[in-house]
Amino acid sequence: MTSKRVLVVEDDIHLSNAIYRALRLSYGAVDLTWVTTEESAEVEISKSHFDIILSDYLLPGVRDGVDLWNHCSRHSPTTPFMLISAVPFEDILRRFGKNEAVPTLLPKPFQLQELIVMFKGCL
Repeated sequence: MTSKRVLVVEDDIHLSNAIYRALRLSYGAVDLTWVTTEESAEVEISKSHFDIILSDYLLPGVRDGVDLWNHCSRHSPTTPFMLISAVPFEDILRRFGKNEAVPTLLPKPFQLQELIVMFKGCL
């Protein structure tokens, strides 16, 4: 089995570690790149291809997960993208136009099994 290349954009190290462990249990080999800001994620996306991108909505810095989604829509449109957040999705959806595509959304807190099911659905 080839390893899945995953970009995790999350400023909570404990959650990032839990995500990594859950993906390793489900997939075996996982090549995970972890960054904490939208800006750092853009740099990583410009350097290599990922099988999936998982980003928090609220990130340190000026830009957030929706800004990253918009960047990915332009620069890596075939890469599956999951957005996780404790912010109510109604608030996040206001950032999108009526007919705009919206990333897969997973509310925090979540069970790691929920993440795995959604992750598999995206691939």
